[in-house]
Amino acid sequence: MDYLHQRVKAAILLIFLMAPLCPFKAAAQNTHNYPLLTSLESRKNNVLFRQFQDDVAQGYRMMAQGQNYQPAFYRYTATEQDTLFTLSSRCSLPLESIALLNHIGNATTPIAGMTLYLPTGAGLYVAASPSAFIEVLLYARFNGMELPVVTCNGEDFYFVPQERLTGTERLYFLDSRLKSPLENSVLTSSFGNRISPITGKEKFHKGIDLAAPLHSPVFACLSGKVSAAGYDDIYGNYVIINHDDNLQSLYAHLDRSTVQKGTLVTAGSVIGYVGVTGLTTGPHLHFEVQQNGVPLDPEDFLKKAS
Repeated sequence: MDYLHQRVKAAILLIFLMAPLCPFKAAAQNTHNYPLLTSLESRKNNVLFRQFQDDVAQGYRMMAQGQNYQPAFYRYTATEQDTLFTLSSRCSLPLESIALLNHIGNATTPIAGMTLYLPTGAGLYVAASPSAFIEVLLYARFNGMELPVVTCNGEDFYFVPQERLTGTERLYFLDSRLKSPLENSVLTSSFGNRISPITGKEKFHKGIDLAAPLHSPVFACLSGKVSAAGYDDIYGNYVIINHDDNLQSLYAHLDRSTVQKGTLVTAGSVIGYVGVTGLTTGPHLHFEVQQNGVPLDPEDFLKKAS
């Protein structure tokens, strides 16, 4: 894990040092209409999917011969039975080719109901404006190189033909584990309406309180990017982390934090230590989880934690 942390720090440093000096150089752009695949079954009457398969095979042949290849794109709405793994198999494309083109930051992200863009070219699609953790790592790796630009759904991607994720990148991309924010703790206040121990009045509690010894290490529950780290009169010293899939976690009443805004963290990274800052009656961690701005019960969320 220390090795991964070093790679992450190097990636961020590389972005800031090299981006002003060696921006990506676009070799070409393309735009396409996107035929809609209604099924990924290889039936005789499924003419459009057979055409897609032929286009993918043609892409492999051209790239193997060293020819410049501009991929085309199709659309497909995923069903309840689909995962990135099954799509990869049906489409004869690497998992990451489909995921990166659709801003899917983790291989286990549910895709049912999503309308996805399927490329005809195998390789890495590096977002010109990276946001997900894996996109930032890839942007850092290829920053400064002259790469062809492809346009999908009005967005530019740098296309690296037949390239795959490195071992470190794949480790993150395949890692969906959750980490409890504390090694040992006692739940002292649950999610939902409660009588505030400070005011004595009923109030909705957007997180949970976990009592733990002072200065106990606090861990990031998932990989992500720190969106805020500071002090609040109520929360005391706090850290907010943005994760993939519009998920956000908050850690409050810290004695101190060890990260700052913009820091990239992995699941299990130490981000601070339990304290008594802000409005609190004793050392504990106030922990919140939100998705799309809606508070979730952290207890339900952490049931999946390893």
